[in-house]
Amino acid sequence: MRQKWTSNEIYVNKDFRVTISKDTFEHLLAQTFRLEVEARRIRGKLDLECTLV
Repeated sequence: MRQKWTSNEIYVNKDFRVTISKDTFEHLLAQTFRLEVEARRIRGKLDLECTLV
C-alpha cells in the first residue's frame, strides 16, 4: 500500500532502504539517459561556439 511521504526530524539510520517498482526504476533510468544526452548536445554546441569566437 502506498503512503504519502511525511518529513520528520527523526534520525534514520544508514541501513534505511526504499523499495520502488521496476517500472519506476526504468522510468528514472530512461529520464537520466535523456538528460545526459541533452547535456552532451548542449555542451557540444557551447564548444562549437567557443571555437568560432
